[in-house]
Amino acid sequence: MKCLPSIAVFAFAWSAAAAHAQLVTLHDAGTGVPLEPYTHQMLSGDDQSGQHRGWRYPLQSPLQAGVLELDGIALYQPKWLTRNIAVVGTDTQSMQWLAFNHARLKQVDAFIAVVRSDSAKALEPVKQVAQGLSVAEVADPLFSEQLQGAGVGVYPVLIHNNGHVYQRLGGLP
Repeated sequence: MKCLPSIAVFAFAWSAAAAHAQLVTLHDAGTGVPLEPYTHQMLSGDDQSGQHRGWRYPLQSPLQAGVLELDGIALYQPKWLTRNIAVVGTDTQSMQWLAFNHARLKQVDAFIAVVRSDSAKALEPVKQVAQGLSVAEVADPLFSEQLQGAGVGVYPVLIHNNGHVYQRLGGLP
C-alpha cells in the first residue's frame, strides 16, 4: 500500500512536466495545411451561433465579389479536403448565389465560409439563406492568398472536395 502514494506523486509530476513540454517536429514534408478552416467548421455547427467572439469587423478579404472566368480551376489536392467549402461575402451577389444554389450546396454538405462582412448583424441574412448549412467567418490571409494564387480572386465560389473551384454548380461531379 505504500506504493500507491508514490505512483500518484509520480503521475502528477509526469503530467505537470508533459503540460510544459514543447512539441518537436520530426519531419515536415511541406504538404501540411492550416488547421484554422477546420476549427471554424467545428465551432459553427447547427447548434452554434456561427459567430465567434472576438471577431473584429469589418471582416476584410482581398477577394472581391465577381464572376469566375473559368470554372474548375485546380486549387487543392483532394486528399486535404474533408468537406466542400462555399466562399461568400454578405453582399447582394453572394446572397443571390446562396439562394439560387442552396439545394445543391445542401446536397454536397457545403460549409459556408464568409470572407467579407461589414458587421455581425450583416452576417445574419447569410445564416438565414444558408439555413441547414454551417456558416462561419473566415479571416485567414493564407486562405485568400491561395485562392488568388490559383487565379480565383472572386467569390461566391465553391471549393469542391475534388480540389477544384466552381461558381456555376449545375454540372458538378
